[in-house]
Amino acid sequence: MLPLRVWTHTYWHRAFRKACYDAKVHRANMKGIVGNVHEGAFSIVVNDGYEDDVDEGDVIWYTGAGGQENRFGGSEPQKTHQDFGHVSNRTLLRNTQTRHPVRVIRGSKDFKWGPFRGYRYDGLYDVTNVST
Repeated sequence: MLPLRVWTHTYWHRAFRKACYDAKVHRANMKGIVGNVHEGAFSIVVNDGYEDDVDEGDVIWYTGAGGQENRFGGSEPQKTHQDFGHVSNRTLLRNTQTRHPVRVIRGSKDFKWGPFRGYRYDGLYDVTNVST
C-alpha cells in the first residue's frame, strides 16, 4: 500500500477526480476501484455509479465493477451480474483476506453523504463481505 498523508474529510471542490489522483488518494481518473490482486483495493469512489449502491454513512454496500455495456461504468443500468473475473472485484475480495482497510472517497452524486460538489476523502473502511 502507498503511504497517504491526507487528512480525513479533505475536500476537493473541483468536480474532477484528477485532484484525488494528484493527492495520491485515488490513483485513477475513471475507475471506481484502485488496487491490485496481491495487496487488495487501495481506494474506492462512491459516487452513485451503480443503481444498487447503498451508502448509509458508516456502512457502504458497494456494487463493485463490471456488468455494464460501457466498460467505464457511469450511470448505465446493469446488464449482467458482476463476478470475480473482473480484476477490480478480485481486489476487493483480497481485502477480506488481508484485512487491509480501503480508502473511501465520496463524490457529489452521493447525495446524502457526499459533498455538495467535488470529492471528499472520508477515511478508511473495512471490507467485511463480498459476493457476486
